[in-house]
Amino acid sequence: MKRWAGVLLISVLAVLMGLGCTTEAEEIPGEIPQMDQEQAYENWQIDETVVLLDVRTEPEYQEVHIPGSVLIPVEELRQRAPEELVDRDATIYVICRSGRRSQDGVRILQELGYTDVTDIGGIITWPFETVEGG
Repeated sequence: MKRWAGVLLISVLAVLMGLGCTTEAEEIPGEIPQMDQEQAYENWQIDETVVLLDVRTEPEYQEVHIPGSVLIPVEELRQRAPEELVDRDATIYVICRSGRRSQDGVRILQELGYTDVTDIGGIITWPFETVEGG
């Protein structure tokens, strides 16, 4: 009986040690890369090559949007992205209204071969400057 308890203990320890080998920076397949809006804004301000992609509809964008953001509605992303977002290795932060379509946008861009795409949620929680109209 003691022998089995020892084997069980060693097995449990091996499993627990294996779980501790991953880091937070690793992406888990199938998960959407996400970043908080404060960090995204800071990166965007520092690096002028970062694309802030708004995937809402034109009327939503006209109502309120982030100055300097690029509008491609999620429904048009497959068709327009290859022509309008030429660099597939560019850093792209995707935003929508509440965070649902931005996840869809990230998935679509990943399927199209974009390598550095991150969901930053919805404009309803954007704490920085926005503008109304076109």
